[in-house]
Amino acid sequence: MAAQPRTQPLPATLPPDIVTDILTAHITCPPVCALALLCPEWNLCSRRNPALEAILRTTRVDTYTLPPLHHPATHNYESSQVSGGPGTISTTFDHAAQDHLCLPLLRDPRETMMMEEEGGRRLLPRYYRRELVRRWAGRSVVMASQRLNLSLGPLCGSWLSSPEAVEGLLVLRERKTVRLLPFGDDFVVSSREEGERVHGVEGWEKDRLPAVFSGEDHQGDGDGDGGGPRYLFQRLRHLVVNCVPAFAGLEAFDLGTVPSTWDLQASRNLVCLAERLEYERLANLLLRWDALERLESLCLDLRGHTLPKNRYLYVEDVVGLAQSLAGKGLGLLVVAGLRSCGWYPGPYALTMDEVEGGVWDASLEAWVSERGQKEVNWWKMFKPAVRPGGRLVFVDRDDGGELELLRPDSL
Repeated sequence: MAAQPRTQPLPATLPPDIVTDILTAHITCPPVCALALLCPEWNLCSRRNPALEAILRTTRVDTYTLPPLHHPATHNYESSQVSGGPGTISTTFDHAAQDHLCLPLLRDPRETMMMEEEGGRRLLPRYYRRELVRRWAGRSVVMASQRLNLSLGPLCGSWLSSPEAVEGLLVLRERKTVRLLPFGDDFVVSSREEGERVHGVEGWEKDRLPAVFSGEDHQGDGDGDGGGPRYLFQRLRHLVVNCVPAFAGLEAFDLGTVPSTWDLQASRNLVCLAERLEYERLANLLLRWDALERLESLCLDLRGHTLPKNRYLYVEDVVGLAQSLAGKGLGLLVVAGLRSCGWYPGPYALTMDEVEGGVWDASLEAWVSERGQKEVNWWKMFKPAVRPGGRLVFVDRDDGGELELLRPDSL
């Protein structure tokens, strides 16, 4: 009897959850400090001259930890929770290992893994593609920055009639950010077949969880949402919003759009472009915050408020931002640049009076200093955005930039 050929035993099939865990571990990075991602030009985490900065106190990190809520010892179950005290404050002028504000970081699987089909062959099964994107959106910190996207030629002709006419043609937001985050200039497209779809300024629909089945239009996220379309921004928990300070001085003349011959319409077009630039500088801060349903950590670059030149973020803008964040219940809110340069508090540690003091200014709709200068108490303005036990952190520099040593070998 002829010997039967030996075959290689088939590998055991792993449960999908375990396979997903293995793939998730592949895209998981070590936790990263929030200050390493926020205002990258400032090098807030890995500083160039940490010893000198600590001595001169040119960079400060002020932290206010809100008091936690506790249940009073009573049998009255209808009694509300009460505050556990005034909270705690701290000020540091250096940044040691124990000062890190760690956030989880995963590589975007849509960019780092074989997510698309190639020649009709699926490189990664659709179920795992969906689960990896779900875990990335729900766990990893996401960064939003600025980049000049320009689709304009010389501004001649009569096709520009308003700043809105430049929408999609001049964008200072990264394209991946426009497709991921919910912005104030998004619009909804409704149809009987597809229902309501949210689109961004460039016309693209917002990023959604990948479909498991071909031709699937309405993809629920499995969290009891009724099977409706679910966008990734509804799952985000950690967000860092940066700006590019160089864009503060950007003008319409710098975009290569000046026509060879001028007429009245070309002048109007240039005005429309300038107004669109003004909006785009602020666009990353004009998010629909209520649409970020699960947001827990938020880092904001507000250096536009204290730039020595070309300031574009004004008191009323910041007040409006703080009001729009009220009630978000954040566990961590980091604000950078709001008290820098001419507004730098100096080399003195933060006091509780600075955090809790102030009187209400009805005309400004803000808490202001009890002194005659009417300076806004930003601590009290942003405090409603943080949940009990959470942290509100302000990061600032006295010069708004990097401190350079005259003799690098002097330390």
